[in-house]
Amino acid sequence: MNSIVTVGKKFIKLEYVRKLVVGKLKGFCLVFNAQESTMSQLSLSDQYVTDIKKFIPKLTSDLRKGQCGRIGVIGGSAEYTGAPYFSAISALKLGADLVYVFCCKAAAPVIKSYSPELIVLPILDDKDVVQKIESWLPRLHALVIGPGLGRDPDILQNVTAIINYCSEKVKPLLPLVIDADGLYVVQNNISLIQKYTGPVILTPNGIEYCRLSSSLSLSDPLQIATSLNSVVLHKGSSDVIVNGISNMKLNLTLQNVLIKCDVTGSVRRCGGQGDILSGCIATFVAWYELHRRNNQSLEGNSKDCNQDNLNYFKTNLLGYSLSCYAGCVLTRTCSRLAFKEFGRSMTASDMIPFINKAFESNFGE
Repeated sequence: MNSIVTVGKKFIKLEYVRKLVVGKLKGFCLVFNAQESTMSQLSLSDQYVTDIKKFIPKLTSDLRKGQCGRIGVIGGSAEYTGAPYFSAISALKLGADLVYVFCCKAAAPVIKSYSPELIVLPILDDKDVVQKIESWLPRLHALVIGPGLGRDPDILQNVTAIINYCSEKVKPLLPLVIDADGLYVVQNNISLIQKYTGPVILTPNGIEYCRLSSSLSLSDPLQIATSLNSVVLHKGSSDVIVNGISNMKLNLTLQNVLIKCDVTGSVRRCGGQGDILSGCIATFVAWYELHRRNNQSLEGNSKDCNQDNLNYFKTNLLGYSLSCYAGCVLTRTCSRLAFKEFGRSMTASDMIPFINKAFESNFGE
C-alpha cells in the first residue's frame, strides 16, 4: 500500500505536508495506509463547494430572526478588544442573525462602541459566570472561544467552567471553535476537550500547533486530531484541515480526513485575520448544525426530507471539516481583495467590507 493523500486536484504520495522549523518539531508526517481512489471529473475543491452549498440557508421571506444562526464569542479583555470584535462582526457580516460577545467588564464599553449590532455581555470576570451565561448558551448554534481572551488565571478558570458546563448541560450539543488563548486553555488541560461531548474545532497557527503537539507528545496531525476528538485546522501558507472526530470513522475515506486549502490570499500578515476566520467558521458551523437538525427532524418524511443530503451529512459528519474549508476560502479571498485595494496599508478592518463579495464569488448569492 502507498501512502496517498488528496491535495487539490491530485493524488500524491506525501511524506510531509508542511515543514515546521519551530522549536524541536522539524516536520510532521502523514502516514495513511489507503488504496488510491478514483476521482470524478469534478475536482475536489469544486466538490467541497458543492457540498457546502447544501447547508447554506436560502434567504426567503419565511425566515425568522435566528434561523440563520446565533453565534457566541467568548473573549475580550482590557488589553484586547479588537479580536472579539473581528470574530463577532465577521460572523454577522457573513450572515449570522445574532452574535453575542461574552467579555470582561473592562472590554465591554470599547466593543460596544465598535458596533451597535453586537450584543455585548460583560460577565466573563464574574465569579458566578456559569450561572449568568447558562440561559444564553442553549440559544447558540456555535460558540467561539479565545479571541482577545488574555491569560488571567481567574478568567481562564471561568472559561474552563463554561466548557465543562456546555459539555454536561447544554442540549443540543454546542459546537466549539477554539482559537488564540482558548488554545492555551486546551494545551494546559487536554482532557477538557477530550471529554467534550460535542464537536470541537481547533484553529492553531504554526506555533500554537507545536504547543498542542508538545502537550500530547504527538507529531502526526491525524493522531493529534484523533487524540483530541476534534477537527484541527492548521493555519499556514496552505491551511490543512484534519478531522479526528470519532463519528467520522463510521464511514472513513481518506479525502474525508484531510482537506487542504490553498486558495490565493495575500502576503499581508496584519493581526486580526485569524479572528475573522474564527467568526466565519462559526457561522458555517451554525448553518451546518441548523441544516443537520432540520433534516433529522424531517427524517422519514419523504415529501420534505432531502434523503441524499441527510445520508451524506448524517453518515459522514463532514460538515465540520467543510465549514473550516469554507471559512478558509472566504477569509483568504477577503484578504486578497483587501490587499488589492490597500496594499501594504491593509489591516483586518479593511477585510470586513469584502466579506459579501468574497462569499458571492465563491458560493453564489
